[in-house]
Parts: sequence; C-alpha cells; structure tokens
Amino acid sequence: MIGTRFLHVVLVLLLSRGAIAQRAVVPAGGEAGGTGGTVSWTVGQIDVMALSSAGGVMQQGVQQPVEWLVTDVADPAAGLSGISVVPNPAQHGATLHIGDGAEGYNTYVLLDASGRRATSGACTNASTFIPLAGMASGTYYLLLQSRHGTATLKLIKR
Repeated sequence: MIGTRFLHVVLVLLLSRGAIAQRAVVPAGGEAGGTGGTVSWTVGQIDVMALSSAGGVMQQGVQQPVEWLVTDVADPAAGLSGISVVPNPAQHGATLHIGDGAEGYNTYVLLDASGRRATSGACTNASTFIPLAGMASGTYYLLLQSRHGTATLKLIKR
C-alpha cells in the first residue's frame, strides 16, 4: 500500500510542474489600486528578461525601468539638412553648426523636457556655442527660429 506521505509528495511534484514564479527575493513590496487600474511594486533586486519574436518584443521581470516623458514641445524634425549639433550627447556645451541651405536661423531656444526655457541666444555665425554647464542631465529640445519658421533638434546633456 502506498503511504499518504508518498502520495502527497508525488501530488505536489506533479502540480508544481506548471507553476511560474518570480526569480527575485525582495525585502518589500505591495499592490496599489485606483480608478485607473492596479500596480504591483517591489523594492530590491532587478530581474528582467526580453522575449522577442516576429510579432515584437515583450519585457517581463521584476523592477523594470520605466521612463515617462511628456513634453509640450512638438516632435523634433528628423533629417534637417545643413544643421547639426556636436557633440551630442554633450557634457559642458555643444556647438550648433548651420551650413549651406539652412541660413536664416538667427536665434535659438533650449527647452527642457517639460518645455521650460533653459537658455537662449543668438546665432551670430555658422558656428554657435551653446553652454550646458550647470544644467541637469537629460533630454533638451533646441528650437532654431527664423522669419520663415522653426526647426527643432534633440540635444542630450550627460
């Protein structure tokens, strides 16, 4: 006759075969809910795994980094010919180069991610230095203004 203890062990092994659990031991965590939904949170180790297929990429794991960036600035235009900012990303400052075919931009405004003015100045010649010392690291938007319109470039401060 099979013992009850042996039967319990076999039953637990068979039932736990399909169990899925997190691979992190965390010191604290919880769940918060509201009208917009619920969220589970933890404090501790980071454990992330990416699964990719022809349909896309899915991230799963514990404590995934999430960054929400909401701005009041229009999406930066890609491929502006004759205009460049180097180095990008920059630490102390960047140089704005306005080449042939892009003349007419006479002022610049540097906006932070929330759309606030960080600095501004005049574009006096083909190369203009934009100081970044003392500014917080992050993404900035460089608006170049002319009498014909505005061009927008993304500038990253390290």
